[in-house]
Amino acid sequence: MEHQPLRWTLAQRFSFRFFAIFLLLNMFPFPANIYPNEYFMDGLTYTIWGALVQWTATHLLGIPGEISTQVTGSGDTTFHWVVFGLTLFFSLLGALIWSVLDRHRAHYQTLMVWLRVYSRYYLAYMMFVYGVIKIYHLQMPDPPLYRLDEPFGEFSLMGVLWSFMGSSKAYSAFSGWAEVIAGALLFFRRTTLLGAIMCFAVMLNVFMLNMCYDVPVKLFSGFLLLTSAFLIAPDFRRLIQFFLQQKTAALLPEKPLFESKKWNIGAQIFKYIVVCWIIYSNVDSSIKGVKEYGESAIPAPLSGIYKVKSMERNDTLVPPLMTDSTYWRKLLVHAFPAGWGRITMANEQREYCTFIVDTVKHQVDIHPVNDTIPNLFAYEQPDSITLILKGVWNKDSLSVRLKKVDGWYKMRDRSFHWINEYPNNR
Repeated sequence: MEHQPLRWTLAQRFSFRFFAIFLLLNMFPFPANIYPNEYFMDGLTYTIWGALVQWTATHLLGIPGEISTQVTGSGDTTFHWVVFGLTLFFSLLGALIWSVLDRHRAHYQTLMVWLRVYSRYYLAYMMFVYGVIKIYHLQMPDPPLYRLDEPFGEFSLMGVLWSFMGSSKAYSAFSGWAEVIAGALLFFRRTTLLGAIMCFAVMLNVFMLNMCYDVPVKLFSGFLLLTSAFLIAPDFRRLIQFFLQQKTAALLPEKPLFESKKWNIGAQIFKYIVVCWIIYSNVDSSIKGVKEYGESAIPAPLSGIYKVKSMERNDTLVPPLMTDSTYWRKLLVHAFPAGWGRITMANEQREYCTFIVDTVKHQVDIHPVNDTIPNLFAYEQPDSITLILKGVWNKDSLSVRLKKVDGWYKMRDRSFHWINEYPNNR
């Protein structure tokens, strides 16, 4: 069996110092940001980086204005790219200083063991986070009504990806289980290499999807891919020998954390506590998400698609001219999440609105999403398919009579078939 050399080369020592700093900077504040404190700790991280990012952007990069730290759902904002550049700079600078101050050290075998453990659990946790929500069909859910009601040519690349992934619960669950299984293998020393290889394969696919469909998680998915490669790296030469050179190769055994048997038993107990918490926290949050957004959740009041049968403006019947940018042609009220809808005008122009229903007063607040002023409409439902709205819109009094339609779409109707006489490519 091969043994680690007693003295690492200069390149090995410098590489370790660089990647140790780079990985730790990017993983911070894990595990303090694990559920249920993720929002507090992530906000603290933004605060810590905020002033430094702003100074760097203004004085070194020449970026005008204030760098926003607002959480938008994107991980590729200007803020994130500046942080990425700073982590590279600090990692290189730290590695140089570390190399000068600790130039006589022969190796970092003990630190490598701890860094690998930390990286394993970080990567495993992230694989569980994204895997579990795919299994429960929450990250990319069924395409909502507003997607199904839009022409395909108006989809963004990310919208195409989210819709095609969301249209199949089976494939969503398959991709989720691939991530969860890969992450679970990282919890155990003997299966770490297998888990890292599986994580690399899974994350390479995710990274390419993010790159090719312009999903703003390129930096983060790329970092998870790099972390997988870091865990594979010590055995890379042996994998080449086994798979490409057809040589016998023994993998490096994972060293225990401690010399003491008692301490290692304690570490094992702590590990299983952490593993149980990771599983519980992700499953619990996903179950809550299913209750709020899943098929069993209670849909928002008045949700559905309505076609306008007639519209009166200032007590005068308005003709449905196709060129009229003010005539309502269709109203779409979203079921999940509640609180917003979309008005399609006769000329196909769309207005996204808040749509907050008060079922006690029989009122609904409808106003454009960029407008904060309430716009109250009284509503009536003479029967199960008819909706009448009366209120003020753009300073004009409106009375709109709408009819609820089924909203049938082939994407929702078609399921899996073993036998297909012809391709159902529509």
